[in-house]
Amino acid sequence: MEIGPDIHGIRFDIYATDEKGRMIVIEMQVLNRGGLPKRVRYYQAMADMQLLEKNIPYERLQDSYVIMIAPFDLFKKGRYVYTFTKRCHEVAGLELGDGTNIIVLNARGTKGRISKKLKNFLEYVSGKTAEDDFVKMLDLSVVQAQKSKEWRKEYMTWMQTKLELMEMGREEGLEEGREEGREYVNSLNRWLMEQGRNDDLIRSFNDPDFQEELLKEMHEQEKAGVPV
Repeated sequence: MEIGPDIHGIRFDIYATDEKGRMIVIEMQVLNRGGLPKRVRYYQAMADMQLLEKNIPYERLQDSYVIMIAPFDLFKKGRYVYTFTKRCHEVAGLELGDGTNIIVLNARGTKGRISKKLKNFLEYVSGKTAEDDFVKMLDLSVVQAQKSKEWRKEYMTWMQTKLELMEMGREEGLEEGREEGREYVNSLNRWLMEQGRNDDLIRSFNDPDFQEELLKEMHEQEKAGVPV
């Protein structure tokens, strides 16, 4: 989504509306590099702006849900689900009622009551297997997508967008170094996909040390004259 020449564009992982017209934005956050709450605020603002661009009066804005899925516990409280709405600090239980809802799903959670289907899905996100029809269907779709050249192209575009969002707000003096590092990581991702090393690719997203090992491996092959 491009709002204007001076405003960052954004590409949601999933943007949808349900049968009641409620807006749902779903994002998969693989790495915990800080700034996630501010990023959620940005997603919420951009999603609302898209509705307003359709000339919908603000009083007719539908409820919205920004859902972040993470394989780590951002808030360190052990909950499966963290739900946030806007509340008054001075009056207990008083909601602003603006219809905005932010939900963070923690794949490493152990506390709270959730449905069996949601628990199976979160276990799948955390790398575990689950006997669930939806999870099996999802896993089959992932395997099929990984074999698709078109998916690989779309994936690289998606990863580029993710990397750019992660770099927002950094010091301008690091721009050249950031660009070089981004290109190198993109090269690593392409190299791994071309070799069919999808498990290593996924693990590298959430394991900086392992990603560093893979970068060294790729660099060694480059020095040895092996095409990468």
